[in-house]
Amino acid sequence: MRQKRYLEQNVYDAAKDRIRKIYDLFDSVVVCWSGGKDSTACLWLVWEVAQELGKTHVDVLFRDEEVIPDCIVNFVDEYRRKDWVRLNWFAIPLESTKFILGQSVKYVQWEPGRKHFRPVPEWAITLPEGDDRVFSQVDADAFLSQWYKGKTAFVLGIRAAESLTRFRSCVNKLNLNYINKSSSKNVSLCKPIYDWEENDVFKYFYEKEIRYVELYDWQNL
Repeated sequence: MRQKRYLEQNVYDAAKDRIRKIYDLFDSVVVCWSGGKDSTACLWLVWEVAQELGKTHVDVLFRDEEVIPDCIVNFVDEYRRKDWVRLNWFAIPLESTKFILGQSVKYVQWEPGRKHFRPVPEWAITLPEGDDRVFSQVDADAFLSQWYKGKTAFVLGIRAAESLTRFRSCVNKLNLNYINKSSSKNVSLCKPIYDWEENDVFKYFYEKEIRYVELYDWQNL
């Protein structure tokens, strides 16, 4: 029976050690960034390690979900313009689910043939005209990985404390438990902050003077 145990290391140092290992193991390291707090913490942690390794940028992947707050769109666009962020902004048809007033509503992001909730950003990567594919959450990784070389690590801001499902995804291996397979043979899903709590994320922002999207402050009003 597997049990939790504490490391003789704080979560900040442990996360950076994991990211160094990820850079050792993979040809391409890509932060899957949503603009949210957890993936923002991952982005900055990866940038810290990248600088230590002499790198000049971080590869970032943003899946534009279409139905997202303007503050998120503006926040991501702000980062898109930073000289150390090499961001690919994807707006592709993707099966998705939104939870609204206790109900689960299925929809397709950027679905062809209907009016979109907002215009597709002119810099976004989209499907070519005539390509009518609609991706699932499972098979999208193979499409997205085409923009990166070799063995690719998709770095995710997933924390085990958020749900039992996420906890289980982080304990199904004895070694390098923060690196998991994906549906694409050349992509692995890496979770360097899996053992962080929400307070660790905001403590990191505070100590490093990192601005996060204002949506989280609005939620506490």
